Amino acid sequence: MDHAIVMSNFTEVGAIGGVHRGSARLMPVWAHTWLAALLVFTVAVRALDPTGWLGSDDAAYHSAAEQVLTGSTIERLHHHYSRMSMILPIVASIRIFGNGPFAVILPTYLASIACVVAVVALGRAIWGWWEGLLAATVVSVLPYFRILSTTAYPDVHACLWSTIEFLLAYLALHASTRNRRNVLMISSGFALGLAITSKEFTIASSAGVFMLILRETTLNRIRVALLGQYALGVAMFLLLEGIFYSYAAHDFLFPLHAVLKSQAGVPGMAPPNMAANGALLSIIRDRLSIFFYPLTSGWGWIGIAFLPVVGLAILRKGKMRALGAWALATFVLVAFVPVSFKDGAQPYPVFHGRHILSACVPFSLCAARILNRSCVALLQDSTLHKFWFVPASAAVAMSLTPASGLKKFRDRQTAHVCEAANMAISHTVLDKTSPIFVTPSVYWRCRVALPEEVQSRLRVAADESSPNWWRQTTGEINSRLEKLLPPSQAYLMATPKELLGEAEAWEYGVRLPMKELKMWWWNAHVLADVVSKGDSGWWAHASSSGFDHHGAIVLLGKRMGWASDPAECEMQQQSSPRKQASNCAQQNQRLNLGY
Repeated sequence: MDHAIVMSNFTEVGAIGGVHRGSARLMPVWAHTWLAALLVFTVAVRALDPTGWLGSDDAAYHSAAEQVLTGSTIERLHHHYSRMSMILPIVASIRIFGNGPFAVILPTYLASIACVVAVVALGRAIWGWWEGLLAATVVSVLPYFRILSTTAYPDVHACLWSTIEFLLAYLALHASTRNRRNVLMISSGFALGLAITSKEFTIASSAGVFMLILRETTLNRIRVALLGQYALGVAMFLLLEGIFYSYAAHDFLFPLHAVLKSQAGVPGMAPPNMAANGALLSIIRDRLSIFFYPLTSGWGWIGIAFLPVVGLAILRKGKMRALGAWALATFVLVAFVPVSFKDGAQPYPVFHGRHILSACVPFSLCAARILNRSCVALLQDSTLHKFWFVPASAAVAMSLTPASGLKKFRDRQTAHVCEAANMAISHTVLDKTSPIFVTPSVYWRCRVALPEEVQSRLRVAADESSPNWWRQTTGEINSRLEKLLPPSQAYLMATPKELLGEAEAWEYGVRLPMKELKMWWWNAHVLADVVSKGDSGWWAHASSSGFDHHGAIVLLGKRMGWASDPAECEMQQQSSPRKQASNCAQQNQRLNLGY
């Protein structure tokens, strides 16, 4: 029996308020209105409140894209450099819009809008417009999804490709011809490959596809054929990925090698006997309860319903169980599967709501379906779609999270340093012929945030004892490496800790060369000491506490002039560089730099 004949026995899907899809193929007016409002809201909120450049993971994707564009070989074995579905869109964006933060972030911004549309399409295909639009509204306004939409982080891409994967699989199971089914199922497997290369944990979405195949088909030979086509799609992607990295990194298995290398450096969370001393139970309790703390999870109040909704979906039969399997598998995989055995079995050492963000898609679809059926059952009314603005408004209200609740992500130390560096440069009159020295990772993280004319003048200085990881971050960073020149010939831009001969925790041990740095302690002028001050702006700091601030940068060199008129500060010749920096800072006049 042909699969198309088997499929013809299934009832029509996508009933809306009791009206089957067959008699309501055109999009109703209320759905048009809801979709238009949703897209306007999605686009506007992201444009008005962008997260922007954070100078951490996004710096890695930017560096990999630069190496592809310049034909340099990717050498750093790190999983950020192995995410082809992140890197190639950034390559295309930089080629079109130029090398800047906007071009690096744009692909994720577009992916977030595409994901919202894909969720609508998936909900419409499975149940109807109401479920699809409500689920897409929840996804759009979810705090972590919203703030990640304007960064170069892979979580939104993972949501997009996982959604497309499940949608293609569902359409394949309901295709009218065998050829169409084959193409759609292979495409679904290919989309899974794109999702995995965005975020490895999205492999959990295959649990939902497997469950869907088992539910939608009854003949074993058809199930085997579908799974074979699904696997073929994944294999085709892996082949394409291998060909790409054979060119970009001269290593066909570069993604595998990069992931293994990255996980080998995962720090231990607990001693080997953590089960005996209660640490393991504490970890399990904390991770099971993460959604009950809206500010910690980054999902807002909506996330509180995650475990109840997913649990109920697993108990239900049909398509909800497949979606529930996708959501639950994602949560369990990220929260509890060991990734390092260095000190005994350890769960993933860092766990935030963004790590399981792709689970928000099946969760929102299940929540929308449960809400729809519950309201119809309680109200005995099939015209629920007339009041679409009620659940949509509730979703927006429940997603609202105070800015303080997301500071751990949005207000990252590296982002502050990049902003401070840009402000210090833009508000100081510099000799345009002199180089500006920075440490390797300040260059790696912050160069794209600086004006183009400044980028060409950046030089890298590093202590000989520093690890060599930084030599592989960008294709040209070695060519920027020079001996640190004296203050009369150059400028030095460093964080307070680096200026004192230390290494920032996020610098991976890279510090300035101590021998050359000493001449800056005795002979340089403080041209700018810029530090963040909450949400109110950026200031030139006037007290010694500024030199310990996470968002600070100090610009040193010869005096050329100022964009404003702050008091000058001659660095004192002190035996202790920390006392010297403190004395200098106490003399510095506070200066509002314009924000």
